[in-house]
Order: sequence, then structure tokens, then C-alpha cells
Amino acid sequence: MNKPITSVGTAQDAGSRFEGERASGTFRDVLTTVKLGIVNSNLITTFTGLWLALRYTGQSFLDNIWPIVFVLVGTALVIAGGCSLNNFIDRDIDQLMERTQRRPSATGRLSGKQVLILGFILSLAGMAALVAASYTAAVFGLIGLFVYVAVYTMWLKRTHSINQYDRRRYFRRCAAADRLGGD
Repeated sequence: MNKPITSVGTAQDAGSRFEGERASGTFRDVLTTVKLGIVNSNLITTFTGLWLALRYTGQSFLDNIWPIVFVLVGTALVIAGGCSLNNFIDRDIDQLMERTQRRPSATGRLSGKQVLILGFILSLAGMAALVAASYTAAVFGLIGLFVYVAVYTMWLKRTHSINQYDRRRYFRRCAAADRLGGD
């Protein structure tokens, strides 16, 4: 149940499996690596929180425009950096899932070094923007980055059976145990 997931090959092996795909990274590959859907959905909740805080404290949006801009830009960059670091760390197990095996980091279209550098640069730039907004925003950004990269990506995803790679098999086992009267 808590058995670590291991890969079956390297990113170079995965890159050779998909013939006809370009071997060089493109801007689209970078956008895929930073997971814009995740960034955008988190920015919606960030903006909503900012708006509610301003509304209920009686503060003006325009009077706080620069801290708002720094929080939104910083949040976007930290999340994009975290997603890139997630792609770097998961490039081996991404080869095992049909949904993720064509990611640029899994196929080798972007090298591990490129993805790692992208993740660090985006994360550091985001932290700088959050510090410009407030130290509190920077602390929360750092906590979020740590939880996503270290706790979720490096530990939970690889050691617990309820992760994205193993989810269907886990729920099938639970359903079978219920039918058999198990726990």
C-alpha cells in the first residue's frame, strides 16, 4: 500500500518512444510545463481572497493596486515554478501514466536541467514579487511551494497508494474489499 513508485526508463527512453515528435523544446512546451490551468485556477481564488479582504476591511482596490499586482504576479510565478519543479521531479513516473507520458519533461523535449532551472527562476521571481507585496504573502507563498514540491510531489505521490498514478487501482481494490466484506 505504501510502496514507492519507480520508473521503467529514462526521459531519453521515453523521447524515443514517440516518433514524429520534435526533439527541441518550444514555447508551448514551456507553457505545458508550468501548467497554466493550475496557475489560472489558483489566481481566481487568490483574486477572490484579495477582493473579499478589501471589501470587508473597507479598503479601496485602487489604493492597494500595487500590492494586489505584486500578490497576483508573485502567486502566478510561484505556482508556475512549483509546477515546473513538479515536472522535473516526476519526469520518470510521468512516463508510466498515459495522461502524462507526452509531457515535455517526460519525453525529453525539454531537458531535466531546463525544467529545473525554469522552476527555480520562476519560484525565486515569484517570491521576490510576494516580498514586494508583504512579508506575510511571501511566507504563505513559500509554505505553499514547500508543501506542493516537497510534501506532495516528493513524498506523498511516491509513497501512498492514493495518488494520480495509482488512483484507479486503489479504488478498484477498495470496491473489491467492500464486496468481499473486508475492511
